Amino acid sequence: MDNSRRSFFKRGLSTVAAMSVAQLVAQRTAFAADLPHLDEANAQAVSLGYKADAATVDPAQLEAMRHADKLAAQERAKAAASGALPPPPLPL
Repeated sequence: MDNSRRSFFKRGLSTVAAMSVAQLVAQRTAFAADLPHLDEANAQAVSLGYKADAATVDPAQLEAMRHADKLAAQERAKAAASGALPPPPLPL
């Protein structure tokens, strides 16, 4: 075990930094229960097929949206392969 002063300060500073980051994250936490539900009539909610209650989702409509998303992704891939548009960014 290394008992040098340098390792002591490294561990101490990293501990203080980690605690500071944890406090910042804890203070900025949003709780979904505190937020109002999105209105299903909202234009973006309609385009995404959002339903406040998952039990009311129509399975046929869900499959149709998935199929449309898959076709759109294929079209974007074809366009990117032909050089018509840049490839999408990689997810982080």
